[in-house]
Amino acid sequence: MRKRKKNTNQTDLFELVTHLEQLEQISSELKMVESLGQQELSTIVEKQIDWVELEEN
Repeated sequence: MRKRKKNTNQTDLFELVTHLEQLEQISSELKMVESLGQQELSTIVEKQIDWVELEEN
């Protein structure tokens, strides 16, 4: 029983590390977006809309 508890905790730790890595990635992306100007953001959105339209056709 004690070993099963340890494995559960170890799994939880790996899941937490994975979530932490995802949060670090999101944080990095948010900092990048935050540093962009309004014109740059508009251009990025327009390009993404173009890609969506291409994928739909």
